Amino acid sequence: MKSLFILAGAFAAISVGSFISRFASANRSEQALPAVVGDVRFVEPHLNLGSARLNETIGGAFTIVNESDRTVTLLDPFKSCSCTDAQLERRTLGPGEQCSLKVSVSTGTKRGKRAETVSVLLTDPDGSNQRQIVGRILFEVKGVFEVDPVQLTLTRAEPRATFTVRGDPTADLHTVLDVKSNHRCVKVDASALPLVKLELDLTTPDEAILNVDCLVYTNNPAEDTIRVPIRVRKE
Repeated sequence: MKSLFILAGAFAAISVGSFISRFASANRSEQALPAVVGDVRFVEPHLNLGSARLNETIGGAFTIVNESDRTVTLLDPFKSCSCTDAQLERRTLGPGEQCSLKVSVSTGTKRGKRAETVSVLLTDPDGSNQRQIVGRILFEVKGVFEVDPVQLTLTRAEPRATFTVRGDPTADLHTVLDVKSNHRCVKVDASALPLVKLELDLTTPDEAILNVDCLVYTNNPAEDTIRVPIRVRKE
């Protein structure tokens, strides 16, 4: 019986020793795993698409370069707006390789300078070591008609303002037909086009703070109604 206890103890000692050895080996392996050297980046993080028309689709491409010492996997791009589309040329990049990220943006009906973002999540092939790179798409939306400024504020202290709306006087489809406000608290005088005069009617019993549009009607099918935002503060 005594010999059986001695034998069992010997097996237990061997098992514990084997477990400790494997744990130490795994721990050394994790510690020995080299850190990622270099990075993955957009060659140009800002993509400037210049000027664009209203209701137009514009596009360009970022270049992604892998300057690290590991192969990376590129996941689906994230976009800041549903108006933006982004398509990766490749899903895997080895060290020193590069690929394009093609983007397109629908400009919509809002004038002015715009910035949209697109980001790509990167991982090692086994899904570990996640990181993200971000690029910005810059452009300015202009119409056939030029509006300056593109938005205004009317207050009790400053109840009057003006803006200009210009087209091409030599083109038949570049004519302003009428200018109106969509709220009774803002009076419009378009008798001296291209200058439009606005005046806040402080006697209207409406909310103290309103968002109002001045509507410019034209004979151009692409811009038959131009909205000029007006911030009203009667407090």
